[in-house]
Amino acid sequence: MDMSLISRLFSFHWGSVFRNPNKIQEKVLLDILFNNTTSAYGQRFGFGDIKSVQDFQASLPIVDYSLITSYIERIKNGEQNVLTTDSVIYFATTSGTTNKPKFIPVTERRVSDFMFENILWVLLALKYNKKFFGGKMLYFAGAKSEGKTTGGVPFGSISGFIANRQKERFAKRIAVGEEVFDCKSFNEKMKTYYKQSLPQDVRQISFAYPTELLLFVKYIAERKNSEINLSELWPNLSLVGCFKKALDDYPIQQIIGLDTLVIDHGIRASEGTISIGCNPSGRSGIPAIQQTFLEFREVNTENTPIFVHQLKEGIFYEVIMTTPYGLYRYSIGDIIQVSGWVKNLPLIEFVSRNKTLDTVGEHVPYSQIESAVRDAESKSGIELIDYTLIPNKENVKPTYDLFVEIKKGDNESLQRFLSFFEKFLQEKVLSYERMRNYFNRLGEPRLLTVKKGEYNELNKRRIMGESQPKSKHVAEDSKFQRQLSVEQIITL
Repeated sequence: MDMSLISRLFSFHWGSVFRNPNKIQEKVLLDILFNNTTSAYGQRFGFGDIKSVQDFQASLPIVDYSLITSYIERIKNGEQNVLTTDSVIYFATTSGTTNKPKFIPVTERRVSDFMFENILWVLLALKYNKKFFGGKMLYFAGAKSEGKTTGGVPFGSISGFIANRQKERFAKRIAVGEEVFDCKSFNEKMKTYYKQSLPQDVRQISFAYPTELLLFVKYIAERKNSEINLSELWPNLSLVGCFKKALDDYPIQQIIGLDTLVIDHGIRASEGTISIGCNPSGRSGIPAIQQTFLEFREVNTENTPIFVHQLKEGIFYEVIMTTPYGLYRYSIGDIIQVSGWVKNLPLIEFVSRNKTLDTVGEHVPYSQIESAVRDAESKSGIELIDYTLIPNKENVKPTYDLFVEIKKGDNESLQRFLSFFEKFLQEKVLSYERMRNYFNRLGEPRLLTVKKGEYNELNKRRIMGESQPKSKHVAEDSKFQRQLSVEQIITL
C-alpha cells in the first residue's frame, strides 16, 4: 500500500472534522486558491487577493460546464497551467446532457484523493462488517481509454481509469484483469467477468447502477439455466458498494443474499467528491470537506449560497463545488438534503439531479425529452393532445414508456414518431446514447397510446386537487401510469 496514502489517512482527524467543519473548509478553500494563483483562471479572478470565503464569493461567479469550455479546449489542445498549476493527465468524459461529452480534467491529486476516499469508505464499512476484508472485489467499470485529445491528453471513463490505477497498487484485491474494462463488446465483457471472477473468493462487489449487476446475473443465469443468488456462487460475499438510491426499484437483496451488507458509495462524480457513504441502513454520507470546498443554495432560489455547517434539515439544496482539480464555484446539478448530524457536521444524501431523468446514468434533461417529442411530432405527421414519459423499471434493463393521447395519426405515423423520438435522444444526448448502446443499461423505448379524453379527465382531477397539481410530461413515479388507460403498445 502507498505510504503517502497511509500518512494522509492517519492525518484525517475525524474529531476535528465533526467539531470544526467551517474552519476546515476555509483552510481547504484558501489552500486551493493559493496553489492555483498562477494558473490562467487564478490570474483572471485574482486568487492571490482573496483572503476569506466572503472575498471568494464576491470575486468568482457560479459557473456550469458551458462557461468554462474555452479553458477546457485550451487544455485539450495541450496547454497546461490553465485551470490548475498541476498538470492535467487525463480527461474524464462524463457523457454530458448534450450531444457532446463533457471533458473533466483529472490531475494526479484527483487520483490520490479518489484512492484516499476509497480507503476511508472501506474503513467506515469495516465498522459494520469485517468479513469482506482479505477477499477479492468484483468491480464494474467503463473503458479507461477512448482516445486522445489533439494535445495528446488521454480521455475515457473515470471508473476505468481509477480501476486501472488501483490495479497497479491493489492488484491482489481486484477479481478481474484490467483488460475487461476496455472491452467494447457487451457479451465479451460479461463473459470475461464471469470466467475470471467465478473461481475467485469474491467478498465485495462495487458498481454504480444496479443494471450492471443485474445484466451480469442474467448472463450467468442463462448459461446455468437457473435462477442465481450470488451468495451461492461466492459464499463469503458480504459487502456491496453502489449508488444506493438507484436500488429503490430493484430487488437486489434477493440476488446478492439477504445477509450481504449494502453501503452507499456517497456522492462521487467525475468532477469531484461531495460525500463519502457511511450508513448501511440509508444513503447518508459524510461531506468530503477535506477535499472539496462546498457551497449550497436552496433549490429554486437566487439566495446567496451557504456553507456546510449552516445547512438545515427539510430543505433541498443545489451543490456548488470548488475542487483542487480545476473547478471553481461549479454547479454540478446535484440536489441534496440533510439526513442527520454528527456534532457540528451534517450528514447529507443525494435527492436528484436538477431537472434531469437519471434512471441508469443517462442524465436526460427534461427539456430534451420535450424537444424530442416535438421533433418527432412534426416529422411523423401526428398531432398529440398530451403526453407523459415514465421510466419502466420492471425489467432488468429499464425502458422509457411514452404515454400519448393522439389527436391525429395512424399506426404507421405512430411507428415513425417513436423512431424519430429515439433518433433525437441518441443524437442530442450522448449519455442516453451510451446507456443504450455502449453500456447496454437502457432498453428500447415504447409508445403507449391512451384512451381519447384521458388527459382531459386527468386535468379535471388536477383542478379539483385529486391528482398532481401540475401537468406532468415526465413522471418518475411509476404509479402515475395507473391514471392512464392504455389502448395500444408500439415498439421499435
